[in-house]
Amino acid sequence: AYLMYQRKTISAEAMGRRFRPIYTLFFRKYYFDELYEDILVRRFFYGGVAQLLDWMDRNWVDRVNVGIARWTGRIGSGMKQAQTGQAQVYGLGIAGGVIIALAAFLIWGT
Repeated sequence: AYLMYQRKTISAEAMGRRFRPIYTLFFRKYYFDELYEDILVRRFFYGGVAQLLDWMDRNWVDRVNVGIARWTGRIGSGMKQAQTGQAQVYGLGIAGGVIIALAAFLIWGT
């Protein structure tokens, strides 16, 4: 650096041309970012993990959600038959539920 910038006996441009491959290697940080991006991110993550998670989402999660939606729709269709608007029927249903819950607690509860 002293010879290049103080005494100016060596040309900085000539040194730059001469050591361009080494400079590029250092500047690109030994190409570690490119290797990391290509191997770990593209091949491993996008090529493996992300595809597996996408498949699981489409084949498991979506099917479970559709199944739950159909199940609750069927329960709702059955429950609307019980909607009569008569308070006595609702009271009977509540009383029956309390008796069943109390019986279950007495039999299996500790």
